[in-house]
Amino acid sequence: MAGLRENASQPRTLGLMHANPKNPTYSTTVSTTFRHHLFKVHGIELDAHDHPVKKQRDNLIQDAFAKAGEVSAARQLMRQEDTLRAAVNRKAALEALVQLVTVRNLSYNCSSWPELHALIGAVNYTAEGIISLSHGSIQKLVSNSYCVHKDILRRRLQSSPSKLHLSADLLRHVLEDYNIWNKIGFYTGDNHGSNDKLCRLLGEHLHARGMSWEPRKQRIRCHGHVINLAVQAFLFMDSKEAARAALEQIEGDDEIAFGADFAQRVKTQRALGWRRLGPLGKIHNISVHMRENDYRWNLFKKRAGRSLGMDNDTRWNSWFLLLDVTLNLQEHVEWYQRRYYENLQDAYLAPNEWSILRETRTFLQPFWKITQLTEGRYATLDRTLFTMDVLHRHYTQAFQKHHENHALRSCIAASWAVFDKYYQRMRALPMVRQ
Repeated sequence: MAGLRENASQPRTLGLMHANPKNPTYSTTVSTTFRHHLFKVHGIELDAHDHPVKKQRDNLIQDAFAKAGEVSAARQLMRQEDTLRAAVNRKAALEALVQLVTVRNLSYNCSSWPELHALIGAVNYTAEGIISLSHGSIQKLVSNSYCVHKDILRRRLQSSPSKLHLSADLLRHVLEDYNIWNKIGFYTGDNHGSNDKLCRLLGEHLHARGMSWEPRKQRIRCHGHVINLAVQAFLFMDSKEAARAALEQIEGDDEIAFGADFAQRVKTQRALGWRRLGPLGKIHNISVHMRENDYRWNLFKKRAGRSLGMDNDTRWNSWFLLLDVTLNLQEHVEWYQRRYYENLQDAYLAPNEWSILRETRTFLQPFWKITQLTEGRYATLDRTLFTMDVLHRHYTQAFQKHHENHALRSCIAASWAVFDKYYQRMRALPMVRQ
């Protein structure tokens, strides 16, 4: 060994130069590894200098104890090092670290945070070496943990006693990675044509693998989207015939995409004019009139305690909420109409129109409730089937109740034309008939 060298032109690199050309030059950027090599290979022992992060950590710990008046207590704890070291569960601590990094989306360099080391040291100062200062160590821990959990999930999926019910976009590489092609049962998605195309391509791919998967029979429509289309038809279509004509025309072009196209047709109908919506259109215009002027909006809010809100194109329930709030604040809305009568003559709600609004709310109430009941983790298949049956009965009762109200009955019929189409498709699914 000729001597030690340090490369100053590159990031700090420690190395050994050998006089014997048969022995290769040794170099490393990690001082701990370099000291270990000197001691193991050459018998040279060097004093290790504390890492700057460790120094800062120790200072933070001392400051924490000093501020808390616990310096003497810390000295007493030094005598209990063996007990404290035995209490450290390294495996559990590293798993907790992985969860902290992944769940909270922390960067891998958190291992060099003095504050984190100070926290660990304050809890148990003998655990100072439990977290490596290397950024790569955290990355390796996370990667190893991912592989372990992925393997557990793969075994559970492959050993599932029943078929898998997919409710997210299918990714071919995921199905291949987990090798669960033969476990695919049903797919749930909204009514957009792209999802039907996806199911069709999936069926063809599985058929090429020797598996049977029928797109039309194993495709489940999104429950919330079905309700949305049915209520949109009630609000904006002229009649049952208009709704069916729209459906038939769309299906003539592309049957699998009629859901998305029907929504566009509804939007076109609505764009013809808010006045065609009758009392609902008047509520919309009153709300718009309030929002056009800050003074009017604040005046109504101060008197009524809140604003009316506003409908939007995203979800039908914004219409229901606007209707519900308007009826609950009827006294204040009537006051607002009288105050700005000159501007709201065309949007003035007559007594009989208030009655129509109440009937409309009564009809839409079950749809609103069912939307809430089948959201998130509550959207199970059995609950969906049950609520579809509830709505089917609700339509029957509504037809009987409003048999003399031709205008409202026409709106209900338009909604029924859409709902019944999806209801029959749902009832035709093989897992429903079983």
